[in-house]
Amino acid sequence: DKMVDTVEVITAQLGLDMASALTGFHWPPFVTVHHLHLHVIHPKDNMGFIKRQMFKPDSFWFVG
Repeated sequence: DKMVDTVEVITAQLGLDMASALTGFHWPPFVTVHHLHLHVIHPKDNMGFIKRQMFKPDSFWFVG
C-alpha cells in the first residue's frame, strides 16, 4: 500500500494523470529482477504491442 501511495504522491507532484498510468507487479516465475518493485508506466497508451502484452493488467504474469 505504501508503494502505491507513494506513486500517487509523485504523480500528483509531477502533474500526471493517474487515469493515464498503469501500475502493477509481475508474478513469479515471470520476473527478471528478483526483488519486489512496482512498475509505473505513463502514459500507458504509448506502449507498443510487446509492452502491452508484458504489462497486460490482471494476467497470469502481471497484476495491478
